[in-house]
This record gives sequence, C-alpha cells and structure tokens, in this order.
Amino acid sequence: DPKTYKQAMASEHAAEWREAIQTEINNLHDKDAIEVVRRDQLPRGTNVCKSRMLFKVKWKRGELDKFKARFVCCGFSQRKGLDWFENFASVARIESARVLIALCAGKNLTLKMVDFVAAFLQAKMDTDVYIDLPPGMARRDSHNNQLVGKLKKALYGSKQAGRLWSIKLAKWLVKQGFKQSEADR
Repeated sequence: DPKTYKQAMASEHAAEWREAIQTEINNLHDKDAIEVVRRDQLPRGTNVCKSRMLFKVKWKRGELDKFKARFVCCGFSQRKGLDWFENFASVARIESARVLIALCAGKNLTLKMVDFVAAFLQAKMDTDVYIDLPPGMARRDSHNNQLVGKLKKALYGSKQAGRLWSIKLAKWLVKQGFKQSEADR
C-alpha cells in the first residue's frame, strides 16, 4: 500500500488510486462534510490541521477486491481547548458482548454484524475545525487565494470523531426502540 499521495501517483496503479480518491471526494461532497473557505478569512490564530490521504488495497478471499482511499484529519495537529474538548467514545465491554451472544444462543436468535459506510461522516462536528484540503480538491481559488476546509461532519482521525459518532448512533438506536443498558452504556 502506498504511504503517500506521491507514491500512489507514481505506482503502476495510479489510475486505480485516482479513481479511489475521486470516490472518497465524492463521498465527502455527498455527506456535505467539508465547507471550503479562504484561509485569509479565518479568524486570527485559527489552527489549520494537517490532513492526509490513506491508501489501502482491499482483498476478499485472497483476490484483489478494490483500491480504497480515505481522507483523514491528522488529529495530532488539533489543539485541545481550541479544536476539541472531549474525545471519549464508549466501547462495549467484552462481558456485555458475551452476555449478548449467550442470550442469542439461548433463545436461538441470529446475530448479524452491520458495517456503516462512512460512519463518522454521519455525525456533525461540535467545534470549528479547519483542515488542509485533500489532493483532488482545488486548493486555490480563481484569484490564487489559498483554500482550506471547515469540517461540518466528523472526519476520521479527528480527536472527537469517535465520540460524535457514538452519540449519534446511540440516539438513533434509542429512537428505533432500543433501550440503553445501565450496566454498560
């Protein structure tokens, strides 16, 4: 897997990586995840976080399945108290998973796994986070002004993304009629 955009574009699979990048950018547009703003119009002292594109070749049963590109925020460049305040995301305890499996087995129920596409992009940001734009998006406007992105949705890698997604999912599950456990929230 390429470690950088430059490596991806220099590889024999550059066309596949370009397509994967475009798919990721389309996903960001479809989810209305980033608002493009001029850097010179940001409030003084605004932190603009680093970003990068991650590349992964996906395999299924030993055969090449797809080329995946994911645009991520480099959370290490965020500043606590400015770009983020809380980053805790709840995780189920292993004992809770075992109880659920035992209950399903005892009642002869079927367990199914769900995978959410672009999960974090479902959650709205709770603070203003600005980020360098990904390769494939215009980084300068027609007047040569530098552009950056303001995150409207939680982006993978941002400090608060896991927490925001966890809150959004929990609220949705409660609306569907589920009850949150008091033993393991």
